[in-house]
Amino acid sequence: MKTLHIVDGESTGETLRRARPGREHEILCWRDALYTGPVPSGLTLRRLSRVRSQFWTNGKSNRELDKRDAGLLRYRQFDQVVVWFGAGGTLCQLSLAQVLAWFYQQKTAPYSLSWVSRHAGVLPLEQMLAAYGKRKPLHATHLREAAHTWRAFCASSPRALARRLRLKTSCLPGHTKAIRRMLQEYPCVGAYRDLNAGYCN
Repeated sequence: MKTLHIVDGESTGETLRRARPGREHEILCWRDALYTGPVPSGLTLRRLSRVRSQFWTNGKSNRELDKRDAGLLRYRQFDQVVVWFGAGGTLCQLSLAQVLAWFYQQKTAPYSLSWVSRHAGVLPLEQMLAAYGKRKPLHATHLREAAHTWRAFCASSPRALARRLRLKTSCLPGHTKAIRRMLQEYPCVGAYRDLNAGYCN
């Protein structure tokens, strides 16, 4: 099967290249530490990437993420799309939310979409292959939850993000824990005595 692998960084990408050689496997590195810098709401992927590029290059360029985004736009050319983002880290969870939220907005879903929920960059080759074999299929419910979280993360206030903690369960492992960590980074954390309250005093 022709597969697009969206991975959490160059380390994962390099190991995966050794594990899955051949033209039928294309690797796209999703490089952006989203918990740092501006992530304004209401922007298309293209416009947000321009903002992020300007931030990372100190205003010197707004095109650093163009190649990455162009690779994502080609997803319909593949039989399956596999996303590689660990369930245990805030950085990976934010990237997962962004990517799945983008797929949620598309009129045509990938033929097959699945998730390897391990931080594969630290795994030896044999463990990476085992993790790939245990990848989980992603459906509309997963994409919808990611889209809600992504929209809340981009909001100007932490209230929407805090409301996500009211969910009793999450269909995305590690999601709730990552939200709680993000809320703890806000300046109002000292006044925010109960994260489950859903608002910040």
